[in-house]
Amino acid sequence: MIARYFAFGHETPGQRQVLAHTAVDLMFGAIKPLGLLLAGLPVGPDHPGVTAGASFQLPYRASFLLPHRRSAWLRFAERLDELAGFAAGLRPAAGADEVAAVAGALYRTAANLIAHVEAV
Repeated sequence: MIARYFAFGHETPGQRQVLAHTAVDLMFGAIKPLGLLLAGLPVGPDHPGVTAGASFQLPYRASFLLPHRRSAWLRFAERLDELAGFAAGLRPAAGADEVAAVAGALYRTAANLIAHVEAV
């Protein structure tokens, strides 16, 4: 979404605002709580006292931009919904409340984004 925002595709200024707000919502509703949770989890028994953390590496395909706005936005919403479903199905030993809150944030973000996709 951030890449699309900066790519200056076919989005109107209002649509670009939706992308920006959606990206920021994900930063605070999903990335931050997961990052804080991961930073407090132990790496494992081979490394006592060492905590884990999030990887900030992006997969190569993350920079791929779909050429058509509507298709791109539908894909964003579908992927957010898939991630929400995955998160909702997790049953972590620690941080279950945080993961459930992230799943809810992802579902809400997907629904908000899809509301801005025009019908065909």
